[in-house]
Amino acid sequence: MSWRMSCVAFVTAVVLTTVINSFAGEPKSKAKPAEMKQFFVALLYKGPSWTAQVTQEVQNVQKAHLENIRRHVSSGKLVCSRTGAAIFSPTVIEPYRAPD
Repeated sequence: MSWRMSCVAFVTAVVLTTVINSFAGEPKSKAKPAEMKQFFVALLYKGPSWTAQVTQEVQNVQKAHLENIRRHVSSGKLVCSRTGAAIFSPTVIEPYRAPD
């Protein structure tokens, strides 16, 4: 199974688990249900220009990438980041949305 298919399978499993758990039965108390928050998942993959060769350009791009991650973390926009995936709060997505 390819890396991309593994990511799709993982995200699908998380979504299905959440949906199934939401219909798991009647709540035992009349407590107000927890408010759900919206987040965005970004899956990263190697593009056609990716190379394993370490050049000055690659080092500069990596440095800028890590600075961007730190900036998003300190502003609270990036919730979690791991190799190949990141979870963002909704506030970070607006500037990157494609125009309708």
